[in-house]
Amino acid sequence: FYSMDSNIEFGRSISLIYHHYRRFVSEQLNQVDNFNPGWVPYLKIIGRNAGIVSEELSKRMMVSKPAITKTIHQLAEEGLCILENHPTDGRSKQIYLTEKAKLLIERINPILLETQTKVLKGLSVEETRKLNSIFDKILSNITS
Repeated sequence: FYSMDSNIEFGRSISLIYHHYRRFVSEQLNQVDNFNPGWVPYLKIIGRNAGIVSEELSKRMMVSKPAITKTIHQLAEEGLCILENHPTDGRSKQIYLTEKAKLLIERINPILLETQTKVLKGLSVEETRKLNSIFDKILSNITS
Protein backbone atom coordinates (compact mmCIF):
# COMPACT_ATOMS: atom_id res chain seq x y z
CA PHE A 1 0.00 0.00 0.00
CA TYR A 2 1.33 3.40 -0.97
CA SER A 3 0.74 6.70 0.74
CA MET A 4 -0.58 9.59 -1.31
CA ASP A 5 2.89 11.17 -1.31
CA SER A 6 4.49 8.08 -2.87
CA ASN A 7 1.79 8.02 -5.58
CA ILE A 8 2.57 11.62 -6.44
CA GLU A 9 6.28 10.80 -6.65
CA PHE A 10 5.51 7.76 -8.80
CA GLY A 11 3.58 9.85 -11.33
CA ARG A 12 6.26 12.52 -11.31
CA SER A 13 8.96 9.88 -11.86
CA ILE A 14 7.09 8.37 -14.81
CA SER A 15 6.64 11.83 -16.32
CA LEU A 16 10.29 12.77 -15.85
CA ILE A 17 11.52 9.46 -17.27
CA TYR A 18 9.25 9.86 -20.31
CA HIS A 19 10.31 13.43 -21.08
CA HIS A 20 14.02 12.85 -20.49
CA TYR A 21 13.99 9.59 -22.46
CA ARG A 22 12.29 11.29 -25.45
CA ARG A 23 14.85 14.10 -25.34
CA PHE A 24 17.72 11.61 -25.01
CA VAL A 25 16.48 9.53 -27.96
CA SER A 26 15.97 12.72 -30.01
CA GLU A 27 19.55 13.78 -29.29
CA GLN A 28 20.84 10.37 -30.31
CA LEU A 29 18.81 10.40 -33.53
CA ASN A 30 19.64 14.00 -34.47
CA GLN A 31 22.23 12.67 -36.90
CA VAL A 32 19.37 11.36 -39.06
CA ASP A 33 18.07 14.19 -41.25
CA ASN A 34 14.36 15.06 -41.30
CA PHE A 35 13.52 12.29 -38.88
CA ASN A 36 10.94 12.56 -36.11
CA PRO A 37 11.81 10.12 -33.29
CA GLY A 38 8.08 9.78 -32.60
CA TRP A 39 7.85 7.85 -35.86
CA VAL A 40 9.97 4.95 -34.57
CA PRO A 41 7.15 2.87 -33.02
CA TYR A 42 4.96 3.42 -36.10
CA LEU A 43 7.70 2.27 -38.46
CA LYS A 44 8.49 -0.74 -36.29
CA ILE A 45 4.86 -1.89 -36.07
CA ILE A 46 4.19 -1.32 -39.77
CA GLY A 47 7.44 -3.11 -40.62
CA ARG A 48 6.44 -6.16 -38.58
CA ASN A 49 2.85 -6.07 -39.87
CA ALA A 50 2.99 -5.21 -43.57
CA GLY A 51 -0.45 -4.26 -44.81
CA ILE A 52 -1.77 -3.26 -41.39
CA VAL A 53 -4.79 -0.94 -41.48
CA SER A 54 -4.91 2.30 -39.49
CA GLU A 55 -7.58 1.00 -37.10
CA GLU A 56 -5.34 -1.90 -36.05
CA LEU A 57 -2.33 0.44 -35.84
CA SER A 58 -4.40 2.73 -33.62
CA LYS A 59 -5.14 -0.15 -31.24
CA ARG A 60 -1.54 -1.32 -31.09
CA MET A 61 -0.19 2.18 -30.57
CA MET A 62 -3.00 3.11 -28.15
CA VAL A 63 -3.36 6.36 -30.07
CA SER A 64 -6.51 7.95 -31.47
CA LYS A 65 -7.48 7.34 -35.09
CA PRO A 66 -7.05 11.04 -36.03
CA ALA A 67 -3.52 11.01 -34.58
CA ILE A 68 -2.72 7.81 -36.51
CA THR A 69 -4.08 9.35 -39.72
CA LYS A 70 -1.96 12.48 -39.24
CA THR A 71 1.22 10.48 -38.64
CA ILE A 72 0.57 8.12 -41.54
CA HIS A 73 0.16 11.13 -43.85
CA GLN A 74 3.45 12.55 -42.54
CA LEU A 75 5.19 9.22 -43.16
CA ALA A 76 3.73 9.07 -46.67
CA GLU A 77 4.83 12.65 -47.41
CA GLU A 78 8.35 11.73 -46.33
CA GLY A 79 8.26 8.68 -48.61
CA LEU A 80 8.39 6.25 -45.71
CA CYS A 81 5.10 4.45 -46.29
CA ILE A 82 2.60 3.81 -49.00
CA LEU A 83 -1.12 3.25 -48.73
CA GLU A 84 -2.97 0.73 -50.86
CA ASN A 85 -6.65 -0.05 -51.08
CA HIS A 86 -7.67 -2.95 -48.88
CA PRO A 87 -8.73 -5.90 -51.08
CA THR A 88 -11.95 -6.64 -49.15
CA ASP A 89 -12.74 -3.44 -47.21
CA GLY A 90 -13.20 -0.50 -49.54
CA ARG A 91 -13.05 1.98 -46.64
CA SER A 92 -9.63 0.85 -45.40
CA LYS A 93 -6.13 1.40 -46.67
CA GLN A 94 -3.30 -1.01 -46.04
CA ILE A 95 -0.02 0.53 -44.91
CA TYR A 96 3.36 -0.66 -46.13
CA LEU A 97 6.88 0.58 -45.55
CA THR A 98 8.84 1.82 -48.52
CA GLU A 99 12.37 0.74 -49.27
CA LYS A 100 13.47 4.16 -47.99
CA ALA A 101 11.83 3.38 -44.62
CA LYS A 102 13.43 -0.05 -44.44
CA LEU A 103 16.86 1.48 -45.03
CA LEU A 104 16.11 4.14 -42.43
CA ILE A 105 15.19 1.49 -39.87
CA GLU A 106 18.45 -0.34 -40.59
CA ARG A 107 20.25 2.94 -39.98
CA ILE A 108 18.47 3.84 -36.72
CA ASN A 109 18.32 0.38 -35.11
CA PRO A 110 21.97 0.45 -33.98
CA ILE A 111 21.47 3.96 -32.60
CA LEU A 112 18.37 2.84 -30.69
CA LEU A 113 20.16 -0.23 -29.34
CA GLU A 114 23.07 1.90 -28.14
CA THR A 115 20.61 4.36 -26.59
CA GLN A 116 18.77 1.57 -24.78
CA THR A 117 22.08 0.21 -23.49
CA LYS A 118 22.97 3.66 -22.11
CA VAL A 119 19.54 4.14 -20.53
CA LEU A 120 19.54 0.70 -18.86
CA LYS A 121 23.19 0.89 -17.77
CA GLY A 122 23.67 -0.81 -14.42
CA LEU A 123 20.51 -2.93 -14.65
CA SER A 124 20.88 -6.68 -14.90
CA VAL A 125 19.01 -8.69 -17.52
CA GLU A 126 16.67 -9.89 -14.76
CA GLU A 127 16.06 -6.33 -13.54
CA THR A 128 15.28 -5.26 -17.11
CA ARG A 129 12.81 -8.13 -17.52
CA LYS A 130 11.18 -7.26 -14.21
CA LEU A 131 10.98 -3.58 -15.20
CA ASN A 132 9.28 -4.50 -18.48
CA SER A 133 6.87 -6.75 -16.59
CA ILE A 134 6.03 -3.96 -14.15
CA PHE A 135 5.48 -1.47 -16.98
CA ASP A 136 3.19 -3.97 -18.73
CA LYS A 137 1.13 -4.41 -15.55
CA ILE A 138 0.86 -0.65 -14.99
CA LEU A 139 -0.17 -0.09 -18.60
CA SER A 140 -2.77 -2.85 -18.33
CA ASN A 141 -4.12 -1.30 -15.12
CA ILE A 142 -4.64 2.10 -16.68
CA THR A 143 -5.91 0.98 -20.09
CA SER A 144 -8.45 -1.67 -19.11
